[in-house]
Amino acid sequence: MSDRLSERLAPGLLSITEAAQRFIEPMLEAQRAFRVRAALLSPLAQILPISASQRERQDGTTALNRHMVLHGESLDYGTKANSLKAISLINYVTQILGNELSGNDRKEVADS
Repeated sequence: MSDRLSERLAPGLLSITEAAQRFIEPMLEAQRAFRVRAALLSPLAQILPISASQRERQDGTTALNRHMVLHGESLDYGTKANSLKAISLINYVTQILGNELSGNDRKEVADS
C-alpha cells in the first residue's frame, strides 16, 4: 500500500525496497566474489605435501616435497608425474595471483 502511495505522490521515484536492493546488491555481489576468491586461495594456505616443512611431513614420506628436493634428501623426484604436479601448481598459482591483480597492480609489479 505504501508503495502505491509513494508512486502517486512522487511518480518515477524508486520505492524504498527498490532503493535498498540497488544499494545492497553491490555489497552482496562483493561478498560472493570474496567467497569465490577465498575458495580459490584456500588451497595455498593448506599444508600440502609439496610445501610441508621438515616438522610437518611424516617420516618416510615419498611425496614430492620442495624442501627434500632442494636439500638433496630426495633424489627420485625426476618423474613425469612429479613434473606435471609442479607445472600444475605453478599454473594454478599464476592463474590465481594473475586474477587477483588488477590492471594497475600488474603495471606496478612489472615496473618494480
